[in-house]
Amino acid sequence: MRNQIGFGTYGGPHILPLVTEVATRALKAVWFQKWNVHRRLRPEEFGGRVHQQLRGQREYPIDGEVLESVAVKRVFENCGSYLLPQAFPEASPTHPPRPCGGFQRSGAASGSASCRCLAGLRNT
Repeated sequence: MRNQIGFGTYGGPHILPLVTEVATRALKAVWFQKWNVHRRLRPEEFGGRVHQQLRGQREYPIDGEVLESVAVKRVFENCGSYLLPQAFPEASPTHPPRPCGGFQRSGAASGSASCRCLAGLRNT
């Protein structure tokens, strides 16, 4: 038994697909959370809705206190628009900010690598 070594079972070709499977499952879980659970309206999108409603272009269920607030009036006085001023010309990304798939994948892969290392230490 001491001269046997795993290849297709418990060897490299067995372990590598397990690492990628963990990372793939982590990405799928994060994708679901990002697009189906944690969808929030970004501030600049809400500012766009305020702008459209105050210009009479669309009707949104926005509280009257927001529409009549001093902040909205000051933005209009300074910018000539009800849109929120942006630090960058690109404005907001087209996707929700959290969760981050790259971090989840890295965490899942490193976690599975730690388990493999610990399992290897126990077998020696």
